[in-house]
Amino acid sequence: MCNRPSFASKDESVSSGKSTVGQRLLPVITPDLAPLPGVIGRADRLVEAAPEHSALVHRLLGRTWFVETLADAVSLSQGEGRGQRFVTRSGQLLEADGALLVGPRRLSEGLVSRRSELRSLRGQIAEYDEQIARLEQEMHDLQARVDREEQRRARVGPGPHAGHRRTGRRAAPHQNLRGAVLSTWSGR
Repeated sequence: MCNRPSFASKDESVSSGKSTVGQRLLPVITPDLAPLPGVIGRADRLVEAAPEHSALVHRLLGRTWFVETLADAVSLSQGEGRGQRFVTRSGQLLEADGALLVGPRRLSEGLVSRRSELRSLRGQIAEYDEQIARLEQEMHDLQARVDREEQRRARVGPGPHAGHRRTGRRAAPHQNLRGAVLSTWSGR
């Protein structure tokens, strides 16, 4: 396996950091870590680009490897993968110089997750609005029913239970209905 740095010509400007000779990008020479345990693949092989940009993609991502775990990244960086960058499935980045960058696990998912969560919450709000409207209509219907019953009783006059109202032994049916409506509504 080859573990050499990329090469450049004498014409290349070192101070500018350019990696081209004329208009051509120089190849990045990297070891083949793909068959090793814990390696998912090299980044430039896992992206799609127009053929005219393949050299640029290779130049930018040719030294970046996706691996399963941070332990795999550390192990590889100390052996055959020395000088390479490693990105774990959980988003940790081990740079070629040994610097480790970690951050919120969901940093790249944050916007997508938030949009999905907002969509879900909007759906829940719509369901609650429908439920509130249904309950308000039910309350209105029950109140209208109580009012009709009270009006009917007022037209009919005191019924056979009129004496019970005074003694408190038995409540009138409309009082039971009103209590049932109020207790049903207040219990929700």
